[in-house]
Amino acid sequence: MKHNTILVLFSVFSNKVLQSRAYRQAEITIRTLFLFMIAVILISCNNRPQEIKQALKLAGENAAELEKVLDYYSHSIDDSLKKKAAEFLIINMTGHYSFREGTFSAFTEAAIPICTMNIDVHAKKQLIDSLVLSYDIKSINPEPDNQIISADYLIHNIDFSFSLWNKPWASHLTFDQFCEYLLPYKYAEFQQLDYWKDSLYNREAIYLQKKLFGGIDENYSFYVANLINERLRSTLHPYYLPYEYSYLFFNESLLEHIPFGACTDYSNIELAIFRANGVPAVSEMFPNRGRNREGHGWISILNSNGAVIPIPDGFYPSIGALFNPTEDFPKAYRLTYGRNDEYANVVPHAAYKDILSPFLVDITDRYIATSNLTIPITSSNIKDKCVFIAVFDNKRWKVVDKGMIKNKEAYFDNIGRNIAYLVLGNDGRKLVPISSPFLLKSNGNIEYIQADTSHLESVTLYRKYPASNHVLDAESRLIGGKIEASNRKDFSNSTVLFSINDSLYSDLITIDAISKYRYWRYTAPAGSYGCIAELQFYKPGEDSIAKGSIIANTFETWGDNPNNTVDKVFDGDHLTMFDSKNPNQNWVGLDFGKPISIDRIRIIPRSDGNRVQVGDTYELVYWGDHDWVSLGTQVATSNLLSFYSVPKGALLLLHNHTRGQQERIFLYKDGAIEWW
Repeated sequence: MKHNTILVLFSVFSNKVLQSRAYRQAEITIRTLFLFMIAVILISCNNRPQEIKQALKLAGENAAELEKVLDYYSHSIDDSLKKKAAEFLIINMTGHYSFREGTFSAFTEAAIPICTMNIDVHAKKQLIDSLVLSYDIKSINPEPDNQIISADYLIHNIDFSFSLWNKPWASHLTFDQFCEYLLPYKYAEFQQLDYWKDSLYNREAIYLQKKLFGGIDENYSFYVANLINERLRSTLHPYYLPYEYSYLFFNESLLEHIPFGACTDYSNIELAIFRANGVPAVSEMFPNRGRNREGHGWISILNSNGAVIPIPDGFYPSIGALFNPTEDFPKAYRLTYGRNDEYANVVPHAAYKDILSPFLVDITDRYIATSNLTIPITSSNIKDKCVFIAVFDNKRWKVVDKGMIKNKEAYFDNIGRNIAYLVLGNDGRKLVPISSPFLLKSNGNIEYIQADTSHLESVTLYRKYPASNHVLDAESRLIGGKIEASNRKDFSNSTVLFSINDSLYSDLITIDAISKYRYWRYTAPAGSYGCIAELQFYKPGEDSIAKGSIIANTFETWGDNPNNTVDKVFDGDHLTMFDSKNPNQNWVGLDFGKPISIDRIRIIPRSDGNRVQVGDTYELVYWGDHDWVSLGTQVATSNLLSFYSVPKGALLLLHNHTRGQQERIFLYKDGAIEWW
């Protein structure tokens, strides 16, 4: 009951009593009652736990809404657990941000027709981008939950969540598990505070009723989660295209119409549907891969037998599948609603706060082997006891965890292995390197990397980024291919001028230019689908590419893909390609109209654009004393680059200043690249 309501009742009561004949006795009664009411008010205010008081203070003018929730569950012993749940939500609400319901109503109304159009996903993105500009989305910022959430919304969420707890597949949860796996009124930061649980429950209820028959299977979260997961796989087909404003789709109207997004977006969709239907689930992620620039997000369910079961990649593969067995990651975290005191206690004392979140729990050793590290610090100019461990994400060192410094050593717990690391500290202005880079090997051993500037060597490089198995397979498809020339269109008397025997053939092939031929072609080996990115011919004494009419034995493409046609072989773009419909007997070439001499040929396999490309400008750098040091730049004249006077044992990085995004640190050992 509100304080002013009590005083109004007191005033009405006192006026009536004062009009009675027993005035003096009534006066004593009134004073006693007044003192009692004041005592009740003071007790109700001061009996709040200190954490609740602090949370209400931080809520500002919206504190009254939160107090309504607490008062609502204070009238009955039967509501004591719900009050405890309300306290959990309110105490941990500080630091969470959302949008008010209806913030993007106009945008949503305009976006739904676009999301459901039968057009290319990139065309959808262009239209959505236009909407973002039209509705000035960039000017709209999320607001603190504790300053915008209403009592009605919070009460409804608590009551609805408790009803879900009674589901057979959720009844195994303890109260603490319920608070994290089912209770939260949100499934993602920056979502809209709409009634998503009601909407998503109603969408799935009939489907689940048809699939569940009261058997033993419905006692297991795994079974119900699989039913929902199967439906999502058949109705929602993820297109992974990271988008800066994915939160625009985080409202109940657009949730299952999302046309594209990152792995975390699709995981959030499933998390929302699971929680809305009583399947206990949480978000998990690693902030960066061990040897790539990207992080990854997924969800896990808490099964009825107590097992935490991941869904590693959106709806694919099925629940319980393993992560990529070759996946190395430095840290894995669970995203929580409740505040992690270990992180929360560090934040107030850390000068550099941007990378710390109090809503994370370390779960790395649930998935991979880890090590606790003690790393010597090479810098004394540190203004903070809190230090950070970082991995390389293609362009920079990216922080993945915090640690503490003591006696010139940095301490870190639960660090993933088989990855290169660097320790960073705060110098009073920014984070700076404060250790030598080091390798945490798969057996747990540490190998520090030091450039030996007193011993120099030459290095020969052909890539700036490691080739995936997919890329290696594509490049190997040229092995066995041939360059042939003829003066007959059917190549009945052709001459073989070059054969490809390995994938490291010279980028610019030199051939005998004595004979002249009108027709020149590349003949692909069997089983390669004619796959090739570029084919270029050069006349003697000329640097420009010789032009002719395209000839081929087939113009049909795999899957009738209009992006992989024969003309892509001659478009000058190393990232486009020809991919034939047939696996065998493919060739493509040029008709020059008359016999000509050719003395150089360039053949580019289908690849990822990270091979050394002729004409691009490259720079090789090595890690010196706390920073990168340049070893010079050069323009590539072939598919191989040679650099001289390179310090032995140095950590190296090859920049392409002309194009591309992917770069990877490496060591050069015994004439070979060792990627890290």
